[in-house]
Amino acid sequence: MIAEAIAAGKMVITDPETARTFDGAAIEATPEGVDQIVSDYIAEPDRYRGDILSAQKKLDRFSPEAFRDRFNALVRQPMGVIP
Repeated sequence: MIAEAIAAGKMVITDPETARTFDGAAIEATPEGVDQIVSDYIAEPDRYRGDILSAQKKLDRFSPEAFRDRFNALVRQPMGVIP
């Protein structure tokens, strides 16, 4: 759901552990910090738009093609070698 929201142009604010999974495409926050993040983006709409576009570009890392490439690189490694 997170990747779909980012692809649809939505700002995703989530817990720090989940946000790290998305390599900067999602914003990490504690529940107490969400209001300030939203307020900051309301005050800076150009920054909001820029961050949305940046997040969408980062999704390329999670594309089917990227998965295929990573998988193929992994299976081409000699047995017991972890890249």
